Amino acid sequence: MKDNRFLMLRLVTNAPQCAKRVYRALKIFDDAEDIFNADRKFFLDSGFKEDQIDSFFSKNTADAEKYLEYCEKNSIKIITYYDEAYPSQLREIEEPPAILFVKGELPPMRSCPTLGIVGTRECSPYGGKFAAALAYELAQTGFIIVSGMARGIDTYAHKGALLAGGQTVAVLPSGVDIATPSSNAELYARICDSGAVISEYLPKTQCRPYNFHLRNRVISGLSQGISVVETGLKGGSMITVRHALEQGKMIFAVPGSPSSKTSEGTNHLLRDGATLCTGSEDVISEYEIFFGQKFERPKRSAKISETVHVPEPQKTKEPAPKKARSAPVKASEEKKPESVASPIPKPILYCALSEKEELVINALKDGPLSVDAVCDITGIIFPQVVSILNGFEMNGYVESLPGGSYRLRS
Repeated sequence: MKDNRFLMLRLVTNAPQCAKRVYRALKIFDDAEDIFNADRKFFLDSGFKEDQIDSFFSKNTADAEKYLEYCEKNSIKIITYYDEAYPSQLREIEEPPAILFVKGELPPMRSCPTLGIVGTRECSPYGGKFAAALAYELAQTGFIIVSGMARGIDTYAHKGALLAGGQTVAVLPSGVDIATPSSNAELYARICDSGAVISEYLPKTQCRPYNFHLRNRVISGLSQGISVVETGLKGGSMITVRHALEQGKMIFAVPGSPSSKTSEGTNHLLRDGATLCTGSEDVISEYEIFFGQKFERPKRSAKISETVHVPEPQKTKEPAPKKARSAPVKASEEKKPESVASPIPKPILYCALSEKEELVINALKDGPLSVDAVCDITGIIFPQVVSILNGFEMNGYVESLPGGSYRLRS
């Protein structure tokens, strides 16, 4: 039997326009070689056009060989629908990907509980902290966190899982060798080291708007449940929910203020019967009922709604007044010494460091620390430490290290 990887690469490179019909064909045949040995009439009856069948059975193998070589050189694993390593829950959806390209190590999706955490890119500080804390606590109990590595809620979810030393899977709408978005390049590298970044798109494929819709069915397909933290009435998160409902998955929604645009979607889902999510306990309890087994509770099991406080809105920085032209300095005049800059710059997110921010900065002065270590030293609860560190990191005042530690930038 020929290598399934090569045959499936040949299939997707020769007939990319036939993707949706190929999805359906996968479930009919036992392996990739059977697809190529099938009668031409089968494909005509399945809705393929003559020219599509011609390209489908093309003898051209150059593209498949090129991608196979590229993947081997760049440590990209190829898992086909027919391989044992292919996630079984993804094989059950209506249109499963023919191929998964993987950077990193795909966690044991069959034997571990999985939860997709999704939401808006324009999340509130509260929503970001909630997503990070939810992922952190669930990862502690052995949950695999699945998301799309987009800005906002996705980013916080991945970071929360990584900070707990847990496993997370990012599903990209581009080739797996392209960090999408580019602003998450560092997060991309950390997920590759501690989890897996996957895509059904050929390497080097740039992101296109329609890719997001297809990507979202994979997020829900890999997950036993979906938790929506913040979203409007329209957008990618609601598309993910629609896929999840079609796939028979559990839906969790985080309640929000009726006046918040980013809570319109979650509040709508709750009215329609989604399970209320106020923290990890809600998810764990539902999974215990669904799977009929007990899960270990996280170390930090306080309800997130009681421990996360919405910070003051970010103040708009007023433009500095234009400086008047100074008169030429006479040679006889002495130049005043310049003021010495503070060794710890003030984050842009704050007019001045708060008491808790000062405590975090002081804790990091002695060297890199994990989030848990910062919590122990400062006595500040985990979600607030995550929020402070994320603010510092976004503005370049601290940097994250492999393993979930942080240190001050020199």
